[in-house]
Amino acid sequence: MMPRRNTEPLNGMDGANQGMRESSLVADRRSTISIYILCRVLIEVIGQTTLDCVTEDMADKLEDIIFYQLRSADPDTLASSPLRMANWTLFGQLLGVMSSIDFERVTDRFFADLERMGGTAAKDTEARVELVVRGMSYIKLRVSDYGLFYAPLDGLFVG
Repeated sequence: MMPRRNTEPLNGMDGANQGMRESSLVADRRSTISIYILCRVLIEVIGQTTLDCVTEDMADKLEDIIFYQLRSADPDTLASSPLRMANWTLFGQLLGVMSSIDFERVTDRFFADLERMGGTAAKDTEARVELVVRGMSYIKLRVSDYGLFYAPLDGLFVG
């Protein structure tokens, strides 16, 4: 092994690269925290409104964005990052609040995604199914919604 020259950085990374990496980490944390705050605000706003006030089109777009974030999360990243796990939890809670104003459409998204993943048995798919099922735990089930919730299950387990 050759000895280190005095002009080489100690950790193998020069100051410019180190600064760029730190800047990137700070930007990532800011983004993650901004998402956290936005979800908290949306939970409060959606929880105090009706579907008519939000409009079906806006609710559909918002559900689409939030559900995509919930189901596309990387399980390994969530396990290693408490901040990302907190945001993922808020995505589930937000969908749960949205289910109180548009139960059928929110639950249909969950069931459709589970049906789409049902035929594969890969390790990655298994972890994603677990995330989707865990996200379903935030659905607000009212007694009047009971039949709507179990109707899609009839076709899900028919083999």
